[in-house]
Amino acid sequence: MQTVPDNKSAYMDAYVIFIPYGISDSHYHKMDCYTVKQNGLSGYLAMDEEVLEIGDWDFLSPCPICID
Repeated sequence: MQTVPDNKSAYMDAYVIFIPYGISDSHYHKMDCYTVKQNGLSGYLAMDEEVLEIGDWDFLSPCPICID
């Protein structure tokens, strides 16, 4: 039985990014990135990509593996 609607899953894949929190990582990632899986989700904060543009996140750059 599926508990998460497909549209919510698609939104997460398309618009949610994970920024490092308390770990040594200078990139932001998508949820299915190998780096996030290796470090564990507990080392990241999830946020909408639009919030990244509003905030002062100049020290982060897109992950060269998962974000084109």
